Amino acid sequence: MTHGYQPNKPAGMGSTKIAPPPKRLSIDPTRGVLDEIYQERRRQLDEGYDAEHDDTHSEGEIAAYAACMALPPDYRYTHVVEALTPVDWNTPVYSGRRRDLIKSVAMLVAEVERLDRVEQGRR
Repeated sequence: MTHGYQPNKPAGMGSTKIAPPPKRLSIDPTRGVLDEIYQERRRQLDEGYDAEHDDTHSEGEIAAYAACMALPPDYRYTHVVEALTPVDWNTPVYSGRRRDLIKSVAMLVAEVERLDRVEQGRR
């Protein structure tokens, strides 16, 4: 008798076939998209968007702006972007879908770093 969830076994069926474990991703952080995200974050830091700057945005502004950057072109309607763009921030300047996503993910990294600093401060 087999117990537990089995992805390849339809509910109520007698099959005991168990799905193989998922393949692990082989990620080399020195190449590819992760490196591009890292380089973009470095660029942001070099332009002054560092911890001191980012910590002044404690209301989710960085994540909201990243969401603007991640919007597909067909969703970049003025009212959507205006609703997501933080007050007193410039409207995003788009530079191509892939590049915009790299910028967006790097901004999300900045937001996670900021949240980590907040959490460290609570300890």
